Amino acid sequence: MKFYKSASWISLSLCAVTLNADAAMRQYAAEADASHWQVDQTNRLSCALNHEVPFYGEAIFSSHASKNKDLTFNLDMVVRPESYDFAGLESVPPLWRAGKPARSIGQMKLLKKFDGELDNDVAWELLSELTKSSRQRLDMIGEYLKNDPKIEQIYISAYSDSYGGRDTNLRLSKRRAEAIKSYMASLGVAEDKIMTDGFGEKRHVDTNDNAIGRGKNRRVVIQISRP
Repeated sequence: MKFYKSASWISLSLCAVTLNADAAMRQYAAEADASHWQVDQTNRLSCALNHEVPFYGEAIFSSHASKNKDLTFNLDMVVRPESYDFAGLESVPPLWRAGKPARSIGQMKLLKKFDGELDNDVAWELLSELTKSSRQRLDMIGEYLKNDPKIEQIYISAYSDSYGGRDTNLRLSKRRAEAIKSYMASLGVAEDKIMTDGFGEKRHVDTNDNAIGRGKNRRVVIQISRP
């Protein structure tokens, strides 16, 4: 089973494998131009992000009101597994980034007659992809950086709010910084000039008591060193 994530959205492609003498593979996917996520906020104490995969089921990110970041990723399958098995989860680049290798993210247990579910940390990693607006802004910055020969070093620092565990926030901020470095490199910026670090909950610039303040604390700072 594979989940394919493009840089502009998270699209899903699922491969079902039967482990018997006549092994066969069947692929289920939402085409790129029809791939979209829907937000479900019918319950004030929880929210969900749903993606339908035709003839297979639904992929769901969900979270409930809590002091902890309890985000989960669940596959609501039309036909549930008939036996116990594992499914691999990979981040696979889109066709227009040919030559870029796939990256293993983790494994999902498939239990008989149960839907598949990922651990919290892996679910958060799936949502650490850059948004469309972030990429547009980075495109502008990247265009400048790769055309200014006087730039000696680029520092990317990522921060989080204080909602959730400190360790989780620290890891997530480091992944965000690395994601931006990778994107900058794909734009043509010299990778050896880019340094990254994630600081998690350190150095807040606003309150964490409301959504606006937490949004300001979840930030990435790009600093440029010139002679």
